[in-house]
Amino acid sequence: MQYDIKLVKLVSGDTVMGNYDSENKTLNDVVIVQTVPTAAGSIQLAMLPFGFPYEQEITSKLDEKHIMYE
Repeated sequence: MQYDIKLVKLVSGDTVMGNYDSENKTLNDVVIVQTVPTAAGSIQLAMLPFGFPYEQEITSKLDEKHIMYE
């Protein structure tokens, strides 16, 4: 099965990634992408369920109207 995975910026300022459903115009299985600085001067990427810590599983859906740009 092929997925259309998109990295997008929401109107709230969050950077998220998920499977895009073009028929329903929704972003499914959404994860929030956060950068974590390290002591060595580099960064690590953290991918957490959208709504963490209240959401523990990656099952959320977002409508296309909440996406500012791709």
